[in-house]
Amino acid sequence: MKDNDFHKLIEQQNAEKKAEKYAEFEKKHDLPKANTVKAKQKHTIRYSLLASVLAALCLVVALIVWLIGDLLPRSNNVDTPTSISYYVAEDCTIINMDNTVKDYAASQGLPLLYIDWYDEAEDIQSWLYVDKNDNTDIVYIRECIANSETGNIVNLYIIDMNTNVDIFTAYKESCNKVTVIGKITVNWAYSQSLGMAFFVYEGYKYYISLDFPMAEDDILRIAEGMIIK
Repeated sequence: MKDNDFHKLIEQQNAEKKAEKYAEFEKKHDLPKANTVKAKQKHTIRYSLLASVLAALCLVVALIVWLIGDLLPRSNNVDTPTSISYYVAEDCTIINMDNTVKDYAASQGLPLLYIDWYDEAEDIQSWLYVDKNDNTDIVYIRECIANSETGNIVNLYIIDMNTNVDIFTAYKESCNKVTVIGKITVNWAYSQSLGMAFFVYEGYKYYISLDFPMAEDDILRIAEGMIIK
């Protein structure tokens, strides 16, 4: 018999006695059993591994949600139209109004600006331009006022942000001067025979023309009187 086999045989013969001695030693010194310690270690490792996996999953889910939210189209600003209607002048039928823009806005509950020349006006004419196929669909409003004190004749056109009409393209092409009035950007132009201006205010576009202005800034003073009250 080899030496190694001999030592193994001795160990096997004394194994029961060694176990009894070790049990007495454990009881005497109040030691935890070895298998209990191993079980706790195994549970701790399992819980730590599970927590790591859950944390990783949460991170992945959060990343996916963030990426999807970033790829989705964002909501438009409230002033941005969802659809635009395009008209040419021939698409409209003219309806005479029995009241001024000021009175019309009040009766309809609309936040419309107007040129307050009513007290000194020599003549006032107001019209609704409606879709020729649907008289209830207002395309734009026009008001013409002749000032008896100055002799000036001014035309005001009001159109909502969702509508474009071909005749107003000339304003955008001609009005190359820019002035800010009360935080509102006013584009304007001047010649001896005509002053022009346009601006946007609370969801509506305003176009103004003034025949034979006396001074270059006359059109700006009209716009200022509308914007700042």
